[in-house]
Amino acid sequence: MGSRRPAGDAIKTAGGYSFPSGHTMMATPIYGGLAVSFKNKLLRVLFVAGILVTMFSRNYLGVHTPQDVVVGLVLGCLSIYIAQKALDYLDSHPEKDILVMVLCAVAGIGTLIYVTYKPYPMDYVDGKLLVDPVKMQIDSWGDAGGFAAFALMWFIESRFVKFTPTGWNVKGVVLCVIGLIPLYWAVDNLRGVISPALGQHVGKLAAQSLMLFYIMVVWPLVLKMFARKS
Repeated sequence: MGSRRPAGDAIKTAGGYSFPSGHTMMATPIYGGLAVSFKNKLLRVLFVAGILVTMFSRNYLGVHTPQDVVVGLVLGCLSIYIAQKALDYLDSHPEKDILVMVLCAVAGIGTLIYVTYKPYPMDYVDGKLLVDPVKMQIDSWGDAGGFAAFALMWFIESRFVKFTPTGWNVKGVVLCVIGLIPLYWAVDNLRGVISPALGQHVGKLAAQSLMLFYIMVVWPLVLKMFARKS
């Protein structure tokens, strides 16, 4: 953690040790990917600003050091570069989509095995465990398992759904807002519904996978259905 005490309840939401910054690693490919995709200069500036604000906020709250967020930024940029290279490769070799899906799935499953069986630090402060290894494992199951699930959903979407964006229009925006309503519920509640039956680890993975299935397969199919009727 940083050299000062974290602000408010920020420490309670931390999923593990501070290096590197997970928030920065997530914000960079999301905002950075949008910045690469959009041609509008103002939008690009705003997306880059989103990354910088995220980095600053993690330091300001005292849950990360500058090194944490800088390394998170580097890893996030590296993920954008790798993803772009993979997409460029698939554009010229579309028949290799199964290979890419399998490699991503193997990487995700391999990471699951690693985070489950690796040793974790058991540091205590005032008699209390600083970071609960089980919590770190559960978060990692969601992330690594979600990556493997993402590869599968991407394959299903590209092979069978084949959703094509139609650009900005009022109807499309309204449908997207409607589609966010069940997703908003799922983010807060789906894991709690599934975990009692499957356990915390598998429950987190299943919740992530179902949300990806909804985002990448179910709702695009709904949007295609409405597009055909219009």
